[in-house]
Amino acid sequence: MKTIFALLVASINTAPLGAADQSAKALGIEVSKTHVIVKARGRASDQTSSETQRRSLSRDAAIATAQAHLLMWIGALESGKKTLGDLGQKDKKIKIKVKGALSYAEILRTEWKDDGSAEVTLALAKKYLKKIRRGLKIP
Repeated sequence: MKTIFALLVASINTAPLGAADQSAKALGIEVSKTHVIVKARGRASDQTSSETQRRSLSRDAAIATAQAHLLMWIGALESGKKTLGDLGQKDKKIKIKVKGALSYAEILRTEWKDDGSAEVTLALAKKYLKKIRRGLKIP
């Protein structure tokens, strides 16, 4: 989990956090009656030394991307034009809060593509949305 969180921070460290203009479709999110389902792709560097390492890094990148999209969709990262890196410097507890929010999401499926990328499907039960928003102090 520590590695995945580091990848998450790295993947969105310079991206604006406002999610108002991001649609669920653009983020690869489907909303059913009971779950929020997120699909995302990740790709490892071409400099990886083995197929196993490439698959592992691709999967980690896909998970980090899916988690970032999920947080953007629920509005957890809405704070003007700040980034997660900026928030982490100002609020040392943000890492714990984000990890807690992401712990409710389950990895349903991982699929490796011919181009070396991985596609991950995460699911979050809707019953956890309010709990996550409360924990991250989102109105």
